[in-house]
Amino acid sequence: MLKRLKLLLAAIVLLSLSAGCVGEPPVSDKDSITLVIPYVTEGSGASINTIGRLLGAHLEETLGVRIQVLSADTPYSGGWKGILRLLGAAPDGKTLLLAAGYHFTIGSQTQSDFDPFDLTFIASTHESALGRFVRADSQFNTLEDLIAFGQVEGNRVPEVQNGIGFIASHLLSEAVGGFNYLDLPIDGHVDSVAYLAEDIYYVKMAHGSVAEALPFLEAGLVRPLLIESENWPDNLVPSGVPTSGDVPSTKDLYGYSVTESALLLAPPGLPEETRIRLEQAVEAALADPQVFEEMSKTGEIIRFMSGAQARTYTKQVADMYTPVLEYFGYLE
Repeated sequence: MLKRLKLLLAAIVLLSLSAGCVGEPPVSDKDSITLVIPYVTEGSGASINTIGRLLGAHLEETLGVRIQVLSADTPYSGGWKGILRLLGAAPDGKTLLLAAGYHFTIGSQTQSDFDPFDLTFIASTHESALGRFVRADSQFNTLEDLIAFGQVEGNRVPEVQNGIGFIASHLLSEAVGGFNYLDLPIDGHVDSVAYLAEDIYYVKMAHGSVAEALPFLEAGLVRPLLIESENWPDNLVPSGVPTSGDVPSTKDLYGYSVTESALLLAPPGLPEETRIRLEQAVEAALADPQVFEEMSKTGEIIRFMSGAQARTYTKQVADMYTPVLEYFGYLE
């Protein structure tokens, strides 16, 4: 499984950097822009799809151009093929990609002849609030219950995870002195929390985001057991669900947090004039109260970072994950 994941991550990086052309003229009013969001519109990736479409609608007004949004539901736009659309595009501001940061925080660490940080960082639109969730009727009432069970010889906690979940599980195990968990394979297009809520494979714990968990929190099927990200959207947590004041966090307990930010990217070599114009348009979109409110309903933490800030932040997170990738043998 680890070998397959390593090959997957390496392929993502390769696809994310196989383009690079000389600069073209900046975006003009007569041009259209293709915004690629390489995720499905339902299940895993639904929140970034919603945010991307809201962003695209606002960019149309700000830039005065038509924005064509392509998701994984569009032929040749899902997963690697979606990323490939960016790679084969000219750096003229007419092709953009809104992607999860793990392609860079993890993918950038795998062996490759390319550096994904050569891509043009335009901005970051939001951050996912990540945590550990259990079923509402779980035998684990507290984090201590979970750890105690997992530290008994012969016990393993069946869990599911998306994205950077294996990083989070390893960091948690190290922080508590080790506990046994069983990482179960899942469909990458299905939210990990859905497996937990629907009791598939007898899953006992899920690493996921509030955006993934929100409908199951509202239905009373799951509850948060541990907050693993630095921020948590208490304003979106349904009534009766524990808030950050009631749920322990890895930052408070163990001094670390994991993060997942969305990045708006363009091919390498995008002229700075065009990059700045796009960055300013994204900032204006997130500053619009109506857009901000609609985006926030996804369960994601909406906050703007400039291209430079997003690049620096993503690099810092990638460096933090390096020891874990070394532990799993991804680096030589």
